[in-house]
Amino acid sequence: MAQAAGPARDELTPLGRLLEDARESLRISKREAARRADISEGRWRQITIGHQKAGDVTIPVNPRRNTVTAMARAVGVDPAKAQLAAGMEPDSPEEPKTGDQPPLDPDLRRYLAVLADPDVDQRQKELMREQMRLWVEQIEAQKGAASEPRQGRRAS
Repeated sequence: MAQAAGPARDELTPLGRLLEDARESLRISKREAARRADISEGRWRQITIGHQKAGDVTIPVNPRRNTVTAMARAVGVDPAKAQLAAGMEPDSPEEPKTGDQPPLDPDLRRYLAVLADPDVDQRQKELMREQMRLWVEQIEAQKGAASEPRQGRRAS
């Protein structure tokens, strides 16, 4: 029995061809490339072919700059080159360069994804925000305690 093939080369977007060529040269799966980019394998496929299906409807996919950058880095492609292939101006001034910022903690990234998920009800989101507020207060308190000079008695 023949194995289902992925999209034909001519079905890939310019960004898709760039990323898939790099991925194949690394000999990693789409799943592994997507994991490295912190996106789902399905989203990787949608971005490389430039659309997604919703029933019988084909919807164009316009990835965010940070997603294109993450995908490029996952397969060793220059992010600026990937941005150009995606039809973006590389590192435009209105958007900060992702390379200038430390990588986002994976737990925080998941937390932000849940807050952005329209299927998560507002009460759950409120509870998560409160949890995050308490967590931030705890971190700030720890930083404050660490930066205060120790008050101790002097030996006489």
